[in-house]
Amino acid sequence: MLNVSRSGYSSWRKHSQTVNPREQRQIERDEAIKQAFIDSKERSGARRIQVDLAELDMNPTSKLFAIV
Repeated sequence: MLNVSRSGYSSWRKHSQTVNPREQRQIERDEAIKQAFIDSKERSGARRIQVDLAELDMNPTSKLFAIV
C-alpha cells in the first residue's frame, strides 16, 4: 500500500479532475494556434500565425510557438 488516507486520496482525486484557469487558457491558446494553422491550409509559419492571433487579441509570444 501507499499509506495514503482515504480523505487525502479523495481530495487529490477531486482536485486532479478540475482544470485551473491557467491550464484552461493554455488549452484554448493551443487550440487557436492549431486552428489558425489548419485555416491557412498548413502553409503559415509561426510569425504569420502570431499576427493572426494578435488580431484576435490573443497576443502569443514566439516562445509559445516553440513549445506548441
